[in-house]
Amino acid sequence: MASSEADSRLERVLVPALEKIIKNGSWRKHSKLSAECKSVIENLTLHKQCPIEAPTSDQADSEVLSLPGVLLDQSLYESEFFLSPLINALSANYVRVAEPALDAVQKLMAHGYLHGEADSSEGPASKLLSRLIYSTCKCHDLGDENVELLVIKTLLTAVTSCALRIHGDCLLQVVKTCYHIYIISKNMVNQTTAKASLVQMLVIVFRRMEADSSTVPLQPIVVAELMEPLEKADADGSTAVFVQGFITKIMQDIDGVFSPSTPSGGRVSGVALHDGAFDTKAPSVEGTTPADLLDSTDKDMLDAKYWEISMYKTALEERKGELADGEGERDDDLEVQIGNMLKRDAFLVFRALCKLMADPQVMKGKILALELLKILLENAGAIFRTSERFLDAIKQYLCLSLLKNSASTLMIIFQLSCSIFISLVSRFRAGLKAEIGVFFPMIVLRVLENVSQPNFQQKMTVLRFLEKLCDDSQILIDIFLNYDCDVNASNIFERMVNGLLKTAQGVPPGLATTLQPPQDGTMKLEALRCLVAILKCMGDWMKKQLRIPDSHSKKFEVVDNSSDPVSVHLVNGNGDEPTDASYAHPEASEVSDISKIEQRRAYKLELQEGISLFNRKPKKDLPLKVMHAYVDSFDFEDMEFDDAIRKLLEGFRLPGEAQKIDRIMEKFAERYCKCNPEDFISADTAYVLAYSVIMLNTDAHNPMVKNKMSAEDFIRNNQGIDDGKDLPEEYMRSLFERITKNEIKMKEDNFSIQQKQSVNSNRVLGLDSILNIVIRKPGGDNMETGDDLMKHMQEQFKEKARKSEHQNMNRIRLVWSKIWEVLSDFFVTIGCSENLSIAIFGIDSLRQLSMKFLEREELANYNFQNEVMKPFVIVMRKSGAVEIRELIIRCVSQMVLSRVNNVKSGWKSMFMAIMEIYDMHRAQLCAKNTVILFEAVHSVAFHAHKINSDDSLRQKLQERGSLTQMQDPPLLRLENESFQICLTFLQNLVLDRPPRYEESEVESYLVNLCQEVLQSYIEVACSVPMPDSSLDRQRLRMIPLGSGRRRELTTRAPLVVAALHTICCLEDSSLQKCLSGFFPLLAHLISCEHGSNEVQLALSDMLSSSVGPVLQRSC
Repeated sequence: MASSEADSRLERVLVPALEKIIKNGSWRKHSKLSAECKSVIENLTLHKQCPIEAPTSDQADSEVLSLPGVLLDQSLYESEFFLSPLINALSANYVRVAEPALDAVQKLMAHGYLHGEADSSEGPASKLLSRLIYSTCKCHDLGDENVELLVIKTLLTAVTSCALRIHGDCLLQVVKTCYHIYIISKNMVNQTTAKASLVQMLVIVFRRMEADSSTVPLQPIVVAELMEPLEKADADGSTAVFVQGFITKIMQDIDGVFSPSTPSGGRVSGVALHDGAFDTKAPSVEGTTPADLLDSTDKDMLDAKYWEISMYKTALEERKGELADGEGERDDDLEVQIGNMLKRDAFLVFRALCKLMADPQVMKGKILALELLKILLENAGAIFRTSERFLDAIKQYLCLSLLKNSASTLMIIFQLSCSIFISLVSRFRAGLKAEIGVFFPMIVLRVLENVSQPNFQQKMTVLRFLEKLCDDSQILIDIFLNYDCDVNASNIFERMVNGLLKTAQGVPPGLATTLQPPQDGTMKLEALRCLVAILKCMGDWMKKQLRIPDSHSKKFEVVDNSSDPVSVHLVNGNGDEPTDASYAHPEASEVSDISKIEQRRAYKLELQEGISLFNRKPKKDLPLKVMHAYVDSFDFEDMEFDDAIRKLLEGFRLPGEAQKIDRIMEKFAERYCKCNPEDFISADTAYVLAYSVIMLNTDAHNPMVKNKMSAEDFIRNNQGIDDGKDLPEEYMRSLFERITKNEIKMKEDNFSIQQKQSVNSNRVLGLDSILNIVIRKPGGDNMETGDDLMKHMQEQFKEKARKSEHQNMNRIRLVWSKIWEVLSDFFVTIGCSENLSIAIFGIDSLRQLSMKFLEREELANYNFQNEVMKPFVIVMRKSGAVEIRELIIRCVSQMVLSRVNNVKSGWKSMFMAIMEIYDMHRAQLCAKNTVILFEAVHSVAFHAHKINSDDSLRQKLQERGSLTQMQDPPLLRLENESFQICLTFLQNLVLDRPPRYEESEVESYLVNLCQEVLQSYIEVACSVPMPDSSLDRQRLRMIPLGSGRRRELTTRAPLVVAALHTICCLEDSSLQKCLSGFFPLLAHLISCEHGSNEVQLALSDMLSSSVGPVLQRSC
């Protein structure tokens, strides 16, 4: 039972309204309504103390009726009893009955007599309030201007009320009703009132969502700032005054909502109807997919010049499957199951506005939706800007609609689209990088870059937009970092500046233009202003970063440098609001980040230049370099061999040509060995094994192959591939099992390896003709003399060379490896022939072949050049002819002079040939001559070390790694081989003690050389240059090693081990004398990181066998 005080308040509101309803209603048509009204009046005036008795029903119904109601202190049944006449009057479809009912409902809401949540999906009380709201909304169909104002007033009061909370479908119905009144009403005042009320409702809904409270203080909007030129047509401004008073009065009447002390920061500036927009279960974006919307985009937006649209469409197409697969989850999504009711309301309203914006049928409604969204985004709070739910809604609903509207020829649509876009850039760019990357070219650059035939109004809109963009310097910085420095994005900042420059310069002479001279001048001036604003913006940003005070200000304010000046991530750069992406960087980190950004920008510029050159005239070897760069992009570290092949082949279709397959496998082997330097001795092993794996995969999984390869066959086929050694049997069996059980599937699964040819192996390898040159048929009557044989060989060899040189040199490496296994022994036999003419011809032929092989580029970690040149070393060692040895020296010298840039693994054989000469004449050399040899080779080693230690040079070579194909460091092999030979020279001097031998001098050379080798290793291990001898005790700064450094240390390790063994071989007195110089180096070797355990084992042996005893004796 309600209190008498509550009944008294209801009486003051309801009785006058009900009496008017009875008076204005038709006695026959509205007889039932009149009876209801009289019953309520009688209860309120005559029977205040008598309770309203509910009709007899079962216990369950009585429990429902006794629930708390929505009207003051009344129960649910009593609330329904009092509100029923009002609901029926609102639904009577009669103006004179609806007016007093609307007035009564508005007063009940304004005075806080109605309370609870109005949501049709909730309980009985909520449904009762929903019926009341829906009945109120239905009254706008009456078409009466006074009723329209009363409906707007009632609905705005309902949304503003703190006691009555409108949610879900009910809230959407309120927004829909105001929207319809704005569209349909013929009264300009009513239209403006409906529009202003919509804006006020949006402010309320989103402010409450941000504050997570329904009682947040609010201020009325400023109506004058919302009015369009047509709405401002009244000279006296009476419309604006009326609407402002209308809004303010409603806000003031709501208790606890309007507070005069509220900070001014809350101030906001600001056919068939589209019912589907207000359906919480409506299909997303008119039931179409994002790609469908793009297909229907106006034609002028699909210019090939703006390739960003195709990129965006492709990304959306890729998501089609994902969207289709999640159809079951989408139903829940469309119900908008958001736990927080206030966030759910804001989401529903935002989605409805986005759908209205996409409606092409009602232009007036589209413009209204754009205006409301513009106001909403300009005043968006932190939750709206950062919540994943709202960001996804912007991407799914707003962005696609904005894309269509940006192509509109209607100026107001284009201007509003630009305004919405600037809000997205200014306040939402942190989560919309891809979308902004599409919209900027489509909305801004499309217009800006049209110099000769522009739309004057559109271009002026864009220029003013850019000038406004310069108000926040961080925006331009973010645009440059995230697009111009991103290889996968368009150069937005560069194109923007170039477009402004071209606009400022005007239309080029000789081109026709649609601009009038005054328009051209205005546009030039505005473009110059934009350029000046950009320069000023950059200067202001630099001052903030460098903390330089403004020269015009008397007092320097300390600028908060919390934002990252080189952050790659977009940030919502509002000066008055902190951003999540803001964090302070130490100075070293800033320098590192700046360096990375410069590298990314330089790489992108170089890539674009390469693309431009390729499009004009591509070079023949460019596809090969592209393939190398592609393979280099893979990281095979700690990956099983077959898994690495799977990862490589799943990204592209392996070509059918043998040479192309060979180049891919060759590059793959090099890359795998670079990522896993300890798995194989050289890349040749990985190369052969890769072919074996592909052949095994075809053999095991091709149904055409009847006799399958066994594990024993696989192991036997790969015997001796690791530089003459076998790979571990367990490793090979494991590899065999993985391949046979899990097929390696190529891209598109349509790769078929060529069938194995069952013909004579010599014919496959092309050896028949070569071998027949020197094999005489048995049973011949006449035996040729040496000269005749020589002449015959020359003629045959030249003839065969002319026919097959090109074919043979282009054979794949796998075939050449098999060929060379035969040819190598053959050339050794010919080179050691007792017939000097034959031997000379054989060595010269070997030189020619070697020169041909040196023309072919050898990738890192391969050993084929060394294998090709080994016959020189063997002949040098076995031949007793001085002429042959001299010829070999001349051949090696010529190859070095003419092919020095291509020599990689071949250095080893060249040095071995030199060492063979040295070993032959070692006994006859005096100490001085050996020292001269040592100094000559040491100068080579020093030069190679200097290049390998040049970080700047190494960085440049790495940036162009796909073009230079040089290992890192570039001359590491040459450095190691040179130092090893220097060590050998000095060790032999100590052993031989030749004439003029001075022990102290040689010992000094040996000690200095060992120190140099150890020092080079420590420099790499510690990542910093070694200190001078005067500062040996200074501690080196240690940082963790990367994989590249570890690989380099692994390559240097054998030389360091040799140096440590050499130190151990010194006499005790000599070791004790030089130990003070070695001790700091040994300490660094103990503390630094290593690429393998070789150095640590050698160091342990040295300390236990040599250094330890010396230290004990000295103590």
